[in-house]
Amino acid sequence: MTFLPAFVPFVQRLLRRGHEDHEAKRKGTKDKAAQEQGSVPVFAGGQERIIVPTAYRADYLGALKALSHNAHTAPLIRMLDYAQQYTHAIDWSELGSARAMLERTGAFAEGDDARLRIPKGATD
Repeated sequence: MTFLPAFVPFVQRLLRRGHEDHEAKRKGTKDKAAQEQGSVPVFAGGQERIIVPTAYRADYLGALKALSHNAHTAPLIRMLDYAQQYTHAIDWSELGSARAMLERTGAFAEGDDARLRIPKGATD
């Protein structure tokens, strides 16, 4: 299962909003409509929420930097797609089992060698 198509409109809105924010700062104004747009729910229609575990933090920040500094959308889309697949694969019904799965998949790892792994046997 791929979640990628759901992110394209989201990233387009991020880019548009970033440009609008930049222009507003340059002009010294703030657009109330653009401000309110930020509070609109991004994901709907039964899609899985996204968590960004500690182990994936560097990937997340790198993807945001690629977007904000160079307008490269692909890294953020790939990162969010993987994070959403990861979140979907975790059984959140019980805190204890969810925490154990997070630990087994490296979610709490820190440092340059931290790697987030989608649980084995995760179904589409």
